[in-house]
Amino acid sequence: MREFNLYTSPYGDIGLDTSGGVLQRSVLFREDCGNRSSWKGVPACGPFRRQLDAYFNAWRTILLPPRILALDKCSPFEKIVYLELISTEFGEITSYGELARRCGAPRAARAVGNALAANPFPIFVPCHRVVLACGGKGGFSAGLRWKSMLLKHESQAGSGMQ
Repeated sequence: MREFNLYTSPYGDIGLDTSGGVLQRSVLFREDCGNRSSWKGVPACGPFRRQLDAYFNAWRTILLPPRILALDKCSPFEKIVYLELISTEFGEITSYGELARRCGAPRAARAVGNALAANPFPIFVPCHRVVLACGGKGGFSAGLRWKSMLLKHESQAGSGMQ
């Protein structure tokens, strides 16, 4: 049975779409849009809620086993990118080109960007940690406001992580 739960973070609402203990997608709602009427603010989603609490309280980075993410809906290349990105440490940033290199496809920076744009698990697969090689922020599916807040959160909380 699908559950649509709403998690309220210090930076905005996060939708957790789960089924059978597997995260189907997470949604970082923008202030100005995003219909939340089908999402319930209930204390469910056990491991996902605990991980978000830990993340936003700067206790630790999110460490969900990939088996509880619905990766079966992702392309083979997206899976490679997401699994590699999960290993990026809290507070660490990388570039699209560097992530492509780590995935074994050094000339596929644009393909990495496309995979990240399709990321159904923002925060859990930390695509906000990927920036342009020139130092620019690049894009983010939930908007640059979310990306900036998450990067700032990690840079300020990073020294207190375990």
